Amino acid sequence: MNKLVAFALTLCSLVSTSVLATPMLISSTWNDNSIHILDESFNSVTSFTTGGSNPNGVAANNSLIFSGHFLSKEVIAYDHTGVEQYRWSSQLLSGLQGMTVVGNELAIYSQNSINFFDIANGSFLRSFNTASSIEGIAFDGTNIWALGNSLFAYNPTTGALMDTINNAAAGLSFGGTGIASLGQGQLALAGTNGTWFTVSTTDGSVINSGNNGLNMYGLSSLVTDIPEPSTLAIFALGVLGLTARRVKKS
Repeated sequence: MNKLVAFALTLCSLVSTSVLATPMLISSTWNDNSIHILDESFNSVTSFTTGGSNPNGVAANNSLIFSGHFLSKEVIAYDHTGVEQYRWSSQLLSGLQGMTVVGNELAIYSQNSINFFDIANGSFLRSFNTASSIEGIAFDGTNIWALGNSLFAYNPTTGALMDTINNAAAGLSFGGTGIASLGQGQLALAGTNGTWFTVSTTDGSVINSGNNGLNMYGLSSLVTDIPEPSTLAIFALGVLGLTARRVKKS
């Protein structure tokens, strides 16, 4: 059976439950300028090509996936099947290194700040300064975690530094290039050589690790909130739709 079909059918089987135990992840990759949907073992299940080069950040909510591009200074929004919905640009996206959804806002790290934009039209809303050399950010529902020499937790409203813990990916190129919230006190970290870690938000200790061979420059939870069964069903149907489009093209 096609892996993508099997993945979608697995999602459909979860519709009868109220909680998706392990959040699905997505990664942006440079070598193929793509967004990859990952399974619970961080392996790529399917992918689609982005509408720009060097996707250096990725974020998602229950209906859209976003890629961030520092060369064109653009954010591009896609539905969950990879069809582009809209795009917007800002000079503040120069040096974009990471992005995450915070409610109806898109938080983007660039130029030593986390800048907040209206998720639909790119209107600038506010910003606060952070540590330098941040490579990715992730909102866990309470704090925005920033991937740098350490892992820094910032209050998304005030910008106050709430916590600093060890970065298990510090030995990778750039000290890691992607971070995502897994919920339940866990974060995922990613590197350009395919190495990944899951770590505790308490002290940064490693829970699990592996390598998926992907050239990862961004990482995000695919579903930021615990989905209702109907939401999960819609996403599963979207994945099946992507499969159908691929079969038709071939």
